[in-house]
Amino acid sequence: MQTNGRLSNYINGRWQESTAGEFADIINPATAETLAQVPLDGEADVKAAIESAAAAFPGWRRTPPEERIQFLFKLKQLLEDHLEDLAAPGDERALGRDRIGDPDIAVGVERDAVGDARSGGRPNEIALEGRLLHA
Repeated sequence: MQTNGRLSNYINGRWQESTAGEFADIINPATAETLAQVPLDGEADVKAAIESAAAAFPGWRRTPPEERIQFLFKLKQLLEDHLEDLAAPGDERALGRDRIGDPDIAVGVERDAVGDARSGGRPNEIALEGRLLHA
């Protein structure tokens, strides 16, 4: 989330304004345009993020892999849906398929030969630790 071009922190499931007094510019390397500013968070913000993550971890750890991987499937789908938006025609620095390659690999959800064999080659399925997962 942005406020006045400055990014907020996502801590404990919600966007929060940073207490940082300093910010760094996020520059588009293709145009040198400043896109936004990221907070250079101090101890209080970092401590809040660490405590939130530590509190969330036990529940996440108990979440079955079949549920956890759904987030990667969603990321992969968003990447595939917007792949052309990530590419600027004629700009070799843009992302796009030439730079990202296979979206499965880009998000770490690669369907290797074993996964395809176990899933029968159906789209949006992979084998993880012998279990078949569906996107």
